[in-house]
Amino acid sequence: MGFFTTLVIILFIIFFLNRYYLSYWRRRRFPQNDNPNFLIGDIKKMFTGKSTIYDILYDTYMAKRGSKVFGIYLSYRPVLVVNDPVLIQDVLIKDFNTFHDRGLPVNEEKDLLSGHLFTLAGQKWRDLRVKLGPVFSSGKLKGMYPTIQNNTKALEKYLTENVKSGNSVFEFRDLLARLTIDIISSVAFGVDGHCITDKNSAFRDFASKIFEKSLRMFVVGFLMIFCPNIFSKLKFRSVPLSNEIFVTGMVKDTVEYREKNNIQRKDLMQLLIQLKNNGYVSVDRDEKVEDQQKIKNFTMNDIAAQCYIFFIGGFDTSSSTMTFCLYEFCKNPEIQAKVHKEIDEILENSEDGNFTYDMMNDMKYLECVVNESLRKYPIAPLLLRESNKDYTFAGTNLTVEKGTMILIPVLALHRDPNIYENPMEFIPERFLDSPTGSGNTNGSFYLPFGDGPRRCIGERMGKIQTKLGLATIMAKFRVEFTDEPIDDIKFDKTNHFMLATDMPFNLKLTPRF
Repeated sequence: MGFFTTLVIILFIIFFLNRYYLSYWRRRRFPQNDNPNFLIGDIKKMFTGKSTIYDILYDTYMAKRGSKVFGIYLSYRPVLVVNDPVLIQDVLIKDFNTFHDRGLPVNEEKDLLSGHLFTLAGQKWRDLRVKLGPVFSSGKLKGMYPTIQNNTKALEKYLTENVKSGNSVFEFRDLLARLTIDIISSVAFGVDGHCITDKNSAFRDFASKIFEKSLRMFVVGFLMIFCPNIFSKLKFRSVPLSNEIFVTGMVKDTVEYREKNNIQRKDLMQLLIQLKNNGYVSVDRDEKVEDQQKIKNFTMNDIAAQCYIFFIGGFDTSSSTMTFCLYEFCKNPEIQAKVHKEIDEILENSEDGNFTYDMMNDMKYLECVVNESLRKYPIAPLLLRESNKDYTFAGTNLTVEKGTMILIPVLALHRDPNIYENPMEFIPERFLDSPTGSGNTNGSFYLPFGDGPRRCIGERMGKIQTKLGLATIMAKFRVEFTDEPIDDIKFDKTNHFMLATDMPFNLKLTPRF
């Protein structure tokens, strides 16, 4: 057989295999794009750097709003996008037992920090969730509140001293990231980070390494989502060894120091130590421990993995949300004035001029501002789930196979004009009488923290530190654009799973009094 004939046969096989794999959804009677691209499916713009995955989901959602579900291809991996809020509610809540996992690879032996609440599956996830539930109760958060407040007071002092000395313009994206690093390092690791004043802080360096852009980060993220089986077989690490050494060493030193010197603090680390020594967390009056006591005690690696994911989960989410809120205050002075008014009224009842935990819960309008920011700028712009068996969607004859990845386009839902009137306008009043912003539909559609049993466990803590950070700034200052206003926010096209920006947010503070 000649070379030319062999080449033709090979090309013929490649052509038909490509056509076969990229017609998976059509063969199963699901809607899909007409012409997925050879080898890369529906993610061409991602590889050219023009779009993120959540951008692609947004465009698909807006183009296919008439389809309750829609098939796409991440390379040759078929993935189902669920557009309909009622079906999303089925996936996240009603039929959670079919979609309780995210389908991400975990290797607790070789990749110690991968065994955390976000990635674990099945019974391991459920056991861990039961263990950690009481850690984030309102009573435990109230106990941690002074530690959080100590860090916001450091921010207040830093801002006040700089403004008095004539430095009134701050790059808030970086500054608020440093604040949240300090909060999480003190609450989760029991260590004072001093990032507000020390730009060479070890924790700041650690945070920069976690989120630094690199070829390794891209390859690891790509394989974890698109090719999890290959990722597992090749035994890739989801966390660089240097980060693992830093976290495990910090946790080991902190735990041993506290136990040796009988030191106890009201923070997350202390509660994790309880899980290691007792197998359960001492609970508030309205909570039960029976289910916790049936589950094995935490190991030192368990503590390290949870500290790691709490650091990641609490760092960029809260700092970005605060930054977006300040940006909207500059664009909407009338909203800023309402926040000032609420803060002033709340502080009239303060004996020492400080915010108490209960005061945070009384700031209803500020809560609306944070909720509206999370609607317009959801830090997690998509949700992942995986079916653990064949599943037929209610009201259809469409069935997905076991092991199918499900994507929920959070950003698209939050900005859908059929759900939210004037979605690109910042209107906190949407949330005055509705926890979902009074969307014009049924089902699950407001999803900044997910929904159902896998809803973000740290939601309340994230809200508290976000509101306290904003209240601390707004109690003393007015915020406005500099001589170079920010007309629009540009998002980082290299970050496919978080709504992030790497543009500077230079904003000016003016003392109110």
